Amino acid sequence: MTETTGLWIDEHGYFRHDRGRLIPVGVNYWPGSCGVEMWVRWPADEMRRDLDLVRTLGLNSVRFFLRSQDFEPERGRYERLAFQRLSQFLTWCAEWELWAQPSLFVGWMSGGVFWPPWKGEGNLFADPMMVAWRSSSTTRRCWRTMRSDCRSCWQTAWVGG
Repeated sequence: MTETTGLWIDEHGYFRHDRGRLIPVGVNYWPGSCGVEMWVRWPADEMRRDLDLVRTLGLNSVRFFLRSQDFEPERGRYERLAFQRLSQFLTWCAEWELWAQPSLFVGWMSGGVFWPPWKGEGNLFADPMMVAWRSSSTTRRCWRTMRSDCRSCWQTAWVGG
């Protein structure tokens, strides 16, 4: 068992952290005012109130979604502001002692398909270029941001494939 982000899975398959076993109970999160446009519109005050409410309700985790068009609008071009906002969101989660579970790959969500806008006709799951993209680029940048800014990030973020 190796602890890399403050949370790991023990030999019995349970999440654990430095204070013992963790049973994650939380929410899928998008702000009510803007939904999937969270990273573009960034309603900071609303989001902080929402995280406060999540914690007040006794929940301990927040799953949120990183749409590729917000973080890598063109292949190889990264949106610095989106990564800064991710860092801020992770800081807020840590302030409220909420475990952050980012979904690094968002396909179908809230009635929309969120493939990378530059993928063209490539099959996200089979096209060699897309398989390579999923295992690199945005995924690595997101992990670097999360590992450096958040001790409460799950190691279990789903990256597709």
